[in-house]
Amino acid sequence: MKNDIFNDLTIVLKVRDNHKMTNRWLSNALNQKVKFKILIADGGMKTLNINHQFNNGLILEHVKTAYDKDHLTYMRKLSYVLNEKVTTKFSLIADDDDFYIFSEIEKYVNFLLNNNDYVACCGSILKFELKEKYKGNPIFTTISKLKDFTNEKPIERLFQILQTNNYREVYYDVMHTKIIGKAFNDFIEINSNNVNYRFVEFYILIKVLS
Repeated sequence: MKNDIFNDLTIVLKVRDNHKMTNRWLSNALNQKVKFKILIADGGMKTLNINHQFNNGLILEHVKTAYDKDHLTYMRKLSYVLNEKVTTKFSLIADDDDFYIFSEIEKYVNFLLNNNDYVACCGSILKFELKEKYKGNPIFTTISKLKDFTNEKPIERLFQILQTNNYREVYYDVMHTKIIGKAFNDFIEINSNNVNYRFVEFYILIKVLS
């Protein structure tokens, strides 16, 4: 695997005032020696003071945007950074309450570089939640296993992923920056009066697979 793949992906870490979570995410990235650029899309009101160890050990860019007061502002933040600030071929949208195996992300970038017909690549996604009355181990609620949607016809790819046993998110996949950036622009344009970010994940799924 060539080292230049690290110049092909930007991780867009979206944050808003939960600095404890942000620092935990950056600490995890530092421990895994992440070499990809991390763009912090900060829609918070509080000042985010980035620890010097993160600046020294990670490739960081902190972009301060308008306060995420509503869904529309939040969508505009992501559209802005993806279309105006990210310069790499691929992007990965990240939440600061997610955990990644970053060495696997290197494989996804390498796969996309060597397979031009693909627009996104990701591994399995495991979700869990802690319920207030539950004292034991975390309850794993969703396991989205790696699937391959490669049908030549876009409509067939859509039918395939919308089947109950096949459905999975692509919102957090490694994707071509131009495609994910345009998807956000389009979503805002067609839904500007009542933007609901919960639907944008589904819209991006449709946009990418089509």
